[in-house]
Amino acid sequence: MSTHVLIVLLVIAALGAPAQAESLEVQEVQAALARCDRRLARLDADSARALATSTADLPAIERAYGEEVARRQNVLDSALDLLFPVAHHLASGSLLSLDSALVSHNAAALGMYAPDEFRRRIGGGVYLAEAFDPARDVILCVHGIHGTPADYRGFIGSVDRARYQVWFAYYPTGEKIPAMAHALHEALAAELARHPARRVWVICHSLGGLVFRTLLARDGFPGPLATVTYVSTPHRGVRFAPMPVVRVACRWLWRVLPAEVDDLLEGSDYLAALNAAPAPGVRVRTAGGDAWKSAKARMVGPFIPGADDGLVPTDSTPLAGSASYRVFHEDHYSILSSPEFQRAYAGWLAEDAR
Repeated sequence: MSTHVLIVLLVIAALGAPAQAESLEVQEVQAALARCDRRLARLDADSARALATSTADLPAIERAYGEEVARRQNVLDSALDLLFPVAHHLASGSLLSLDSALVSHNAAALGMYAPDEFRRRIGGGVYLAEAFDPARDVILCVHGIHGTPADYRGFIGSVDRARYQVWFAYYPTGEKIPAMAHALHEALAAELARHPARRVWVICHSLGGLVFRTLLARDGFPGPLATVTYVSTPHRGVRFAPMPVVRVACRWLWRVLPAEVDDLLEGSDYLAALNAAPAPGVRVRTAGGDAWKSAKARMVGPFIPGADDGLVPTDSTPLAGSASYRVFHEDHYSILSSPEFQRAYAGWLAEDAR
């Protein structure tokens, strides 16, 4: 097995819960993964306590963490074939269940670190939560970095399904943003040709907002676009401050971000060009967060100067020309499931539909 694939397997091990068991062999792999998950969770908790008290224990914690990940590598030498058989590939335009292993954290990690394997084993494109209904408008959900449509599980439960049907954009996030945007545009054009929606309301989380803004700037939207809502999108980029314990932050960042992150950094040429491009003629809503509620947010947040949601600076989430901007006391991972955000989004929909 190539070194690259072994690295992919290692990253998948560090990031995701195991897929649903389908054979005794898969069950054995998942049991081993679960044991590693529990040990890594304890080490994560230890590192969080060390950050809050004394940094003297951090080197030992990091060594133990690395040893545990190495043990996982031995377990996962053949995990791609076990967890994502090529036969499970799901073509764009298909119905997609959020309970599928194809939208697990493992799948998200595969998309970050091995985009070609993601396309071969999982697919990518635009997926439907239910059979198309021409009488209802579409809400298109665009996930962010290390994301899948399952990130919207809590959100879509609040959608009025009598008036709206849900579509999901799904793409590997380990590529340059323009490549992601072009692939999404092609998939949307094909899906809207098959299923001409009356109107499409788009909600984008995190990196998904930059992907969609790039799509609009370069190719335009291939259908009747109503409004776009950007949630926790780093329109001005992300930033981190050097600190004595920055090595711990980097250990978390490589678990969350792909290698191609230059365009996401504050001051990048990509963001400068995108923010200088003419605004598309569509109504925009924007939202951000300012809290650390999850362990991931508490681990990364201290390395971000100023208010932030545990990954994106709060002052990076507004966008010039937005019809509204609101900050929620949520972090980068909790905002979509927040009842307060969901009520606000329902109100925006009602207002914009008039």
